[in-house]
Order: sequence, then C-alpha cells, then structure tokens
Amino acid sequence: MKTQCFLLFTFLFYNLHLLAVLDISVSGSPGTLTINSAIAGSKPTTVKDNTTTYSLTVTETTQKIVGRVDQLVPNRTKLKVSLKAPTGATSLGSVPLTTIDQDLVTNIPNGTYSNLKIRYRFSANIKAGIVPLTSRTVTFTVLAQ
Repeated sequence: MKTQCFLLFTFLFYNLHLLAVLDISVSGSPGTLTINSAIAGSKPTTVKDNTTTYSLTVTETTQKIVGRVDQLVPNRTKLKVSLKAPTGATSLGSVPLTTIDQDLVTNIPNGTYSNLKIRYRFSANIKAGIVPLTSRTVTFTVLAQ
C-alpha cells in the first residue's frame, strides 16, 4: 500500500509542476466602428480604433495569441485586428478576423507584459451598401505554439 500511495503522490506532483500560467486581459471594448463617409468613386473610409490595450502573463515559452469573432461580419465588410507584440515575440500585423482562430502574435517568451496596444480596423467594399448596426465579440486566447 505504501508503494501505491508514493506513486500517486509523484504523479500528482509531476502534473502540478506542468501547469502553466497563461493569462490575458483586455482593458475594455473599442468604441463603435461606424463607416459613414466615402469620397465619390472611392471605397468607403476605413474606421480605426486603438483605444484598448491588453496585458499578458506567460510562464511557458513558445506561446501564441489567437483571435476570432463570434459570428462573421456582414458581407463585403472586413474587421481586422493587430496586437503589439511583447518584447521577443512577433506580431503578424493587421489580421482579418473570422469565426476560426487566427494567429495574431507568435513566439511569446516567459514574462508579464502590460499595456500593449490593440488596433481594430473596420472596412467596407463599395458594394456593401447600408449595413445595419450589429455587434461582434472578439475573443483572444493564449495557446501553446
């Protein structure tokens, strides 16, 4: 019986040691992204917002941040996001969001990072027409690379 208890203890200790801290938080929601102007014969003006930031804690190396929306944006429109990368990591720039996880930042080393800028860009094709006001939820997740 002592052998079985010892093995169980070793297994639990080993599993607890492997738990990584992967935490991401966002400072808030961006303002409403409304496209309400276009120069005749040109595509509508892209709307930008860079008022939000994110903070991140990583205790395992080679992590990445992915992002997605809860539902697709209206036809002929595009929502892009770019995240400022922590020191030593790589931002993939302005990435169109879909309902499938998209890589946004890769090669994130161990560390705690704060107040990193998030930039949203919302654009529309000339053929988008009048699009009713809708909202989307953007989800950022930290994953092993």
